Amino acid sequence: MVENIIKNIDELVFKWLWIINDKQIKVPAPKFIKIETTNYCNGACKYCPHSGLKREKKEMSSSLFERIINDCVKLKVKEIHLTNFGESLLDSQLFKRIEYIKSKSKKINTTFITNGFLLNNENIKKIIESKIDKIKISFDGFSSESYEKYRTSFKFYDIKKKVENLIKNNEKGIKIILNSTYSPSEINRKQIKNFYSEWAKKVDFIDLQKIHNWAKGKDYYKNSPPCLLPSLYATILVNGDVVPCCLDYEGKIKLGNIYKESLRAIWNSKKYEEFRKDAISLKKRNVLCKKCNVPFLHKKTPYFSAIKYKFGELIKN
Repeated sequence: MVENIIKNIDELVFKWLWIINDKQIKVPAPKFIKIETTNYCNGACKYCPHSGLKREKKEMSSSLFERIINDCVKLKVKEIHLTNFGESLLDSQLFKRIEYIKSKSKKINTTFITNGFLLNNENIKKIIESKIDKIKISFDGFSSESYEKYRTSFKFYDIKKKVENLIKNNEKGIKIILNSTYSPSEINRKQIKNFYSEWAKKVDFIDLQKIHNWAKGKDYYKNSPPCLLPSLYATILVNGDVVPCCLDYEGKIKLGNIYKESLRAIWNSKKYEEFRKDAISLKKRNVLCKKCNVPFLHKKTPYFSAIKYKFGELIKN
């Protein structure tokens, strides 16, 4: 009863804000950038569409990567994720890229995501010796059964041992985050609580996420919560295409290309601004957002994502 009242008040408040602000968003620069340095992957996770990827699989060229980083420095981007739709540790230039970022700006917080399979002794040593600030590991450690059901080709205890080995050798205090995906219909509260009890003191943070639909669901455009993610970050694919978020894994919504324009020009373009307006609209038109269920997966009210990402700071006065 109480939750329904809060939900209704929440919706009314945000609908009113959309109207009076005419969906104008103040976004002088992205808060962080996702760079797809490789789109190769060694996994075949059941909830991930990578196995059906139609785009060409390759590594990003050094020249393109350096151009992106130089643009990020000019824009004063605070954080760079060397990950998108691939396994970061398959990038043969990963550690050189980290070094290049830090040579340009020590202030840029740098991270990458790994499924953990390649966390062997050699790579752990390279990680510790690098200037990486943070590592995210996709590890759904609720049980071996649930993990191996979805993370096909990987073995639960093998990955767990590798994660623990990284933690043990993390003398420099690199931040370690577990990205843990789960299905609410299969994982109960007790399993989640046990998972937290085991890992909370070992890692810096646990990012618990419900399985989403990769924007392949039904049309939600008639009652879809606003999404501010396109106002916070951009994703750059391996070929230089800039897309609104990581869910556009096939690069269907091209907002620009780094080979043709600077990141600043793309970010401030009319095309990007129109997409951002549409993303926070309650009746979305673009093919990606209107089928995406991510905003519905946030805890609390449907508009929790807007609160979480400081809605007030993004709206023009």
